Amino acid sequence: MITMRASITIALVLVACEAEVAPALDAGLEVRPGEGIGPVHVGMRYADVREALGPLEGAFTSERVAFGRYTSLGLEVVLVSSEDASVSDDAIVIGVGALQSEGFVGPVVPGMRRDALVAAYGEPDDEAGETALYREGFGVEHDGDVVSKVGVFRPYTHEPTPPAMARATGTR
Repeated sequence: MITMRASITIALVLVACEAEVAPALDAGLEVRPGEGIGPVHVGMRYADVREALGPLEGAFTSERVAFGRYTSLGLEVVLVSSEDASVSDDAIVIGVGALQSEGFVGPVVPGMRRDALVAAYGEPDDEAGETALYREGFGVEHDGDVVSKVGVFRPYTHEPTPPAMARATGTR
């Protein structure tokens, strides 16, 4: 069963599949599973992201979920906004993605081999096609045996079967 969080993560990883991405300017953006990438961390407000990196490029917002890029860095940011169709200053980062193989360092990066990823983290907790999700707080998209993109989000508890329904406690 794929949860809303997993759906958003898959969207983060897949949204730029066909996009051309410029080479990274900073060759040391650290990918930190469960935390963030470079200066962007999960839980950060958009106002702080904008202060650090400038405004998002090509931001798209639908039903309070916003996607935007920093193309020169090879980063994509996913936020939840208090506004339905735009990115508000108080929008919160729920995911950040590494979209290219150059310019990233860390335990899981684009360009690494699938077998190295499995050796480090084991088999994924959830999979959908070429997208693999890990409860440690990251997902990857594979292109054959190579990791092509990495998305970082909060760690989660893997529950392959949903918990039993609880009786409603309210009265009418």
